[in-house]
Amino acid sequence: MSIRDQVDLKEFYERWGPTVLRYCQLYLGDLEQAESATREAFVGFFMGTFELDDHKLPIGLMRLAVMASRSRCLPLAAGDTPEGLECAVRRLPCEQRCVFLMKGTFGLAASEVAEIMNTTVSEVKQLWFEALLRLRHLWLKRSQQGDL
Repeated sequence: MSIRDQVDLKEFYERWGPTVLRYCQLYLGDLEQAESATREAFVGFFMGTFELDDHKLPIGLMRLAVMASRSRCLPLAAGDTPEGLECAVRRLPCEQRCVFLMKGTFGLAASEVAEIMNTTVSEVKQLWFEALLRLRHLWLKRSQQGDL
């Protein structure tokens, strides 16, 4: 049974829209781009035959949100200095950023992140560790420069 048969699309969007938009905005750092990525993810989800679990974030929807965000990802310019954690997160490589946001911000388990990213749990754990190390390095560098 498709999502169109299981749930009213408006209710589904109202339930998961803010979460997907928040992920896209944290990933991209730009509200306009995040809204575009969110629309793309929901259109793809509604056009597909993804199954819905009422109790947790739909994996298929998040997979589409990750792909839509990645396609819009522009690295920060070399001279840009991150201000605060959200900007520092934007300095992470794309895969590390995905893992950091899904595990750290949304509290998803490594197995859920692996399913969304179509990778292994051990790869997710490695990306998580690398993201934490890189963020620590960026934060320490900022504090040594007196920017905090």
